[in-house]
Amino acid sequence: MHESLHETQRSVKQLTDYEKAMLEDMAENGVGGSQLMARSILDESRGTPTIIISSCPTIPTYGATARGESEEITEPTSDRGLKVEVSPNPATSSVEISYVLPEKEKTATFVLTNTLGVNVLTTEFEGNNGVATINLDNIPSGIYFYTVRSGDDVMTGKLVVE
Repeated sequence: MHESLHETQRSVKQLTDYEKAMLEDMAENGVGGSQLMARSILDESRGTPTIIISSCPTIPTYGATARGESEEITEPTSDRGLKVEVSPNPATSSVEISYVLPEKEKTATFVLTNTLGVNVLTTEFEGNNGVATINLDNIPSGIYFYTVRSGDDVMTGKLVVE
């Protein structure tokens, strides 16, 4: 779906009826990451926010944090010490990542993943807090998921590149 939109230079707001029907079926009957991505694409095409909270930190989610492998997500990011703001979103040529790491942490890893689950960009943040500018000129338009990891803390979210 992402490749089709990119090749025809369309955004998710320009889905055909057939593409919408495919996504609706996947969002309703799919499982795992493909179901979440289909829901996210449909939400974006309708202009509604996507908020998904999961207890599994490896599944792309929007605005959720997790600490450890089995802990249920119940606390907002600010209570955990890891704070990340991505702007602008949607982005075009670059995006700024403002971050504050948990106490005693000095590095974080930022990973950008496409809707197929392929990592398209990985970068490291140095220092307990700061602002990193990421060039998106070589990133095709579409919906992406980002993951920021620092120590045991993880934050994931959605980034739209136009």
